[in-house]
Amino acid sequence: MNALDKILIELKNQGYQQIKYSKLHGGINSETYLIESNSNKFVLKIYIENNINNINRLKVENQFLNFLNECNINNVPKVITTNKKHNWLLISWIDGEKIKKINHFLCSQLLDFLVNLQTYRNYESAINLPIASDAFFTMNNCLLSVNKRLIKLILKNQKICNVDKNLSLELTSFLKQNINNLSSLVNSIKESNVDKDYVLPLKDRILSQSDVGFHNIICKKNKVYFIDFEYSGWDDPGKLFCDLLIQPDHNVPLKYMQTLDLFVYNHIFKKNYSKERLFFMLELSRIKWSLIILNPILNNIDSSQENLKDLIEIKINKSKIYLKEGLNRIEFIKNQILKNY
Repeated sequence: MNALDKILIELKNQGYQQIKYSKLHGGINSETYLIESNSNKFVLKIYIENNINNINRLKVENQFLNFLNECNINNVPKVITTNKKHNWLLISWIDGEKIKKINHFLCSQLLDFLVNLQTYRNYESAINLPIASDAFFTMNNCLLSVNKRLIKLILKNQKICNVDKNLSLELTSFLKQNINNLSSLVNSIKESNVDKDYVLPLKDRILSQSDVGFHNIICKKNKVYFIDFEYSGWDDPGKLFCDLLIQPDHNVPLKYMQTLDLFVYNHIFKKNYSKERLFFMLELSRIKWSLIILNPILNNIDSSQENLKDLIEIKINKSKIYLKEGLNRIEFIKNQILKNY
């Protein structure tokens, strides 16, 4: 009996009858199913352990959704029931469609949601929320985190060499490029005399969905809903700003960058957050996301699989293109920041 069958039996024991189900999504982090019972709809999320990020995503999402419910935020799913032992969560179904085309309205709604979250940061339950995924509050720890990603890929590349030496050499070249990028970034910090061990104080951190973007938005009749909070928690506002603009697949188009003004004014440029720190985060985010693109190479990949070569080649090419295009994007963002803030 597989995991889904066991869950369906448990739901029946809890009173859910005439259950119908269909798979919505399956990835390296979770599987989601539409569950229908007695004319009601729900989403079932089954969390999958992986070797890239060992955070308890069920615990994080359950805690953050309950926090949002406490704050009377009604454009997010509600937790119905959960099973920590078997790593699944049942949440309310949100009717609507995924975003197909980004516009000014959607960008504004996204930023309004993120800014509105900060009005609840002083709630007692907010204090116990976890640190968001990939959130590090010193520049040095941010560097160490990206360096760990590099090391994992270097170790994986040793196995790839046994499959295809040419691909391994291509990946080696790409990784060396990012090692040089990191080295240049460290040197620029030294030259600017910025303290890379300075800890961003609690009062300047923000509440964040973390995995933020239009891929986690559902829209119906000009009403916007937000889903997927398994990486949420306390975050660095500069990191969130960078993820919004630098994330390779679901970023805010630069022509709508002005929708971020309220967030930038209220949550980044305080006395403890400098332009130098934000520019560092932009450069580091570019390197980080170029490595995240390669995650499928790391996770659950058997070096003997026939499609491994194609996978590696596709991901390396995408990462190379992203690194190049990211440079132009960052230059535009820097110029806008210097001009407006």
